[in-house]
Amino acid sequence: MVSISAPTGPDDVAAVAALLAEGFAVDPLITAVLPGTTQERQRRLRAFYRAWLSHREPGRVVDLARRSPQDEGPNDGEIVGVAIWHAPGAHDGRTPLGLALRVIRALGWRGARSWSRMEAAFGVAQPGDPHWYLSDVVVSDRARGEGVGSALLGHRLARLDADGAAAYLEATTPGSRRMYERLGFESRGPVVGLPGDQIPPEGMWRAPVTPR
Repeated sequence: MVSISAPTGPDDVAAVAALLAEGFAVDPLITAVLPGTTQERQRRLRAFYRAWLSHREPGRVVDLARRSPQDEGPNDGEIVGVAIWHAPGAHDGRTPLGLALRVIRALGWRGARSWSRMEAAFGVAQPGDPHWYLSDVVVSDRARGEGVGSALLGHRLARLDADGAAAYLEATTPGSRRMYERLGFESRGPVVGLPGDQIPPEGMWRAPVTPR
């Protein structure tokens, strides 16, 4: 069983960065963006996510899934999943200089340029209507098949439904697409212009639910 909560300090940021790096180091798109060994890619991603998550970004919401043993509080369990959302209109596309330098240091000059190209392609594909954007979601290998992903997303989607808000994301695998479809998302077609020659992610839209 898991509980959903927000990060509570630097230790959580470090744990989340490690989890995201572990999950994305083997992703085909990220492999195209950051060529090299899996270990080197994981090291770069860990440094990137620590820099990004340590920077205060208006409108960014981080949901953590934690194991909840009966003898521990909801914030004391192991972090086994993370979902990162962005409120409508929260990001204007500009990166502060200090953060940009930390990104270049983490990913390398070529890696940072490829990452920027990827982000630009994702930005072009996003719908013009106001929506919450799910930029990242990862579940630990230690918690596969335990319903962590559905619990993470269901937690935030319930709040969006209460507010009558739309949501958008990219599905990178057939399995994730099926899960998103079960949660009410519909495909808007592939995202084009990305680095690499892998099967492109599918942009997926979830229309707002009219509050009763």
